Amino acid sequence: MSNRTNKPFRIEPADLDLVEQALRAKAAELSRRLLDSQDPQATTDEHIHLQMSEIQSVLGKLHNQKIWHNPKQYAPLG
Repeated sequence: MSNRTNKPFRIEPADLDLVEQALRAKAAELSRRLLDSQDPQATTDEHIHLQMSEIQSVLGKLHNQKIWHNPKQYAPLG
């Protein structure tokens, strides 16, 4: 089996939005599970914290790679 990856691939902004929404929904679900947990020292809590950390890391990477709109003309902000 080859270990090559297809580096140039295309994901549309709508696809990324869907991925972000799914990650945020999963993070909300994990947060609810953590809040509903009866045993604060349970090993599943550690697993949930690890998953939350991974999700936040991916969401951060997506956020940092976005190109934010910056108007060329002066536009009052607020």
